[in-house]
Amino acid sequence: MKRIIGIALLASMAGCVTDHRAMNPFMTLQNISGPFVSQTFAERLARLVIEEKYPKNIFSIQSSGNVVDKGDTWWVTFDNAIKGTMATMVPIRLTVHIRKSNGEIVTIT
Repeated sequence: MKRIIGIALLASMAGCVTDHRAMNPFMTLQNISGPFVSQTFAERLARLVIEEKYPKNIFSIQSSGNVVDKGDTWWVTFDNAIKGTMATMVPIRLTVHIRKSNGEIVTIT
């Protein structure tokens, strides 16, 4: 029991590396006049992530992305130009969630 309490205490003191609330002071300054990641930057970053992580035979971006403001994140959605068949499974669209304050890729759905 003491070991479990010790581990929990240590974890709470260490914190989470990706915790955006404990941002580096330089990044905090970058966000004073507005979010570090603009809407245009979010679309370009999402395009880069998709092109880098997905092979062209699985996902090929059809047109410009649809960028939606979700508070502290941008949701950037791209449609797939490749149409899947019963034999192949390809995503119809991908949405990249990007944190405005530091450009962190939160998730891809």
